[in-house]
Amino acid sequence: MKRDAIDFGSDSIPGLFRKIFIPTLIGMACMAVMTTIDGVFVGHGVGSDALASVNIFAPFWMIMTGLGMLFGIGCSVVSSVHLSQGNEKAARINMTQTLIFGVLVTVALTILSRATAPRVPVFSAHRTDFCRTSLTIRNGFPTHSAHCSSSRSDC
Repeated sequence: MKRDAIDFGSDSIPGLFRKIFIPTLIGMACMAVMTTIDGVFVGHGVGSDALASVNIFAPFWMIMTGLGMLFGIGCSVVSSVHLSQGNEKAARINMTQTLIFGVLVTVALTILSRATAPRVPVFSAHRTDFCRTSLTIRNGFPTHSAHCSSSRSDC
């Protein structure tokens, strides 16, 4: 059991890199495979217009996912440091602040997205027949983005 433990304080950096690299690489590969399979289902099941509309909306989804991961990973590190020092109150405060800030950023970006939504597909030089489909996809975004932001804050 002791040999499987990762000691960030005393292990060498190359050793830590080897222990963490493979699980991280497998996780990233699984996400890439999931995205590819999702594209195949949307493309074959709904059609090429729906696949194009999903890809028009993908940058906004990636921004929200990145922000959620930023808040979640940052909060988990800071909270872990506080918990290791026995300061549970500070860890709880960090979690609360991260959750509230994440929701506020999500709401602000959702309002911005809704305000500029009709112009985005046209502005990004896409055909106008994709506009309606991409706006339909975007209408489900606020619920998903709030969930994405709050679920990534898992510190």
